[in-house]
Amino acid sequence: DVDFRHSNKYQLTLTNNISGSSEYINMIFPAMSGNFLLTVTQDGTGSRTVASAGWRAYAADETLCDNLAGTNGTDGEVRWSGGTAPTLTTGANKTDIISIYWDTESQTAFCVASLNF
Repeated sequence: DVDFRHSNKYQLTLTNNISGSSEYINMIFPAMSGNFLLTVTQDGTGSRTVASAGWRAYAADETLCDNLAGTNGTDGEVRWSGGTAPTLTTGANKTDIISIYWDTESQTAFCVASLNF
């Protein structure tokens, strides 16, 4: 789990694929709105993927977020710029940066990816 209640910046190294059916990147947000950063780095092997359903957002009480901003979305889903989760860079030791605005009132995580560092 990526627990943003403890810090607004986290680094995650992928060592396996995240399927979105039994494995997730679970992001837990605090009880206040804010901006958060998650760097996702490939291990030395690379070619690790995160399925579009592999990203989950949780409120401070560790329940799936309500996702109420604008059109009511599916609980727990994050909202991506352009409407689709990005395809992360798969090169060995490459890093992508996920910028997240968490709106605690609507319990919605708005995400943008900066790729291929």
